[in-house]
Amino acid sequence: MRLTFVNDLGQSFVVEIDPDMELENVMALLEAESGLPASEQSISFDGRELSNPKSTMLELGLGEDAILLLRRKVVVAGRAGAQDAEMMRLQLLGNPSLMRQLQAIQRWPLLPNQIPRALLSS
Repeated sequence: MRLTFVNDLGQSFVVEIDPDMELENVMALLEAESGLPASEQSISFDGRELSNPKSTMLELGLGEDAILLLRRKVVVAGRAGAQDAEMMRLQLLGNPSLMRQLQAIQRWPLLPNQIPRALLSS
């Protein structure tokens, strides 16, 4: 079975595996291919996160030439999850240098309380 994993940077990793391979073993293989530690991986297929490490690719409903999203889990306030708009907002708020850069490229000043709308509407 051939699977393609695409990350947020547009990189893709193609792996040939047995359909009975468990998710945790696929994640170990991806760690070798992508350099992203298995403990930091979040893998999604068809809009749902694959979270049971003991499930096989067949059990997860993956077929030949499936395309999956590979994202880095981030920890914000002790909570792990795939990076999303809210986590990005929190990272921006916590980094004054990034805030200044973002404000410099905006057509209008971006105030901290406007960040959620700005990120979610773009």
